[in-house]
Amino acid sequence: MKLMDAKGRIFGRINVIDLLVLIVVIAAAVVLVGKLKDNGGGDGGDAMNLRYTVKVYGVEAEVYEALQGIALPDQLMANGEMLPGQVVSMGAQENEDRVYSVKPGSRPGGLEYIDETAHTYDLTFTIEAHVANNVTNEVGTQEIRVGKSHIVKTRNFELESGVILTCEKLESAS
Repeated sequence: MKLMDAKGRIFGRINVIDLLVLIVVIAAAVVLVGKLKDNGGGDGGDAMNLRYTVKVYGVEAEVYEALQGIALPDQLMANGEMLPGQVVSMGAQENEDRVYSVKPGSRPGGLEYIDETAHTYDLTFTIEAHVANNVTNEVGTQEIRVGKSHIVKTRNFELESGVILTCEKLESAS
């Protein structure tokens, strides 16, 4: 039996073009599987534990009072799923803000100006979390980078308009 017959088939069964297409498909599958295996670590990034602080500005006094009743540590969450991290401590700085409001009154023009003091708090949260990739530093869908805005969300509370102040790698990674 000849290697290639008159119709261009190898061993009389496989067309040369079909064989080339099959080889290309197998090679593409091997490359794809290799990329998917690397994707878990992403660019060679190793898993590690981080400790970072987030400052949330202008939290209303009522919210601050409610937060004081929450036991720490409190597990992080996003999109209804628990994340590998927790809020381990909270600090507060009280602010007194001048608030000017206008309401109908007996003054000329029918308006009365009210000067009040409002109390808000700037809260600083210390968070410890496990990241699977030290290149992207993602906890859930949020990247952990100093200066980046951050939402502090646990199973018991959620505060927006936070900013990451510090970030450090912890010694042990699990």
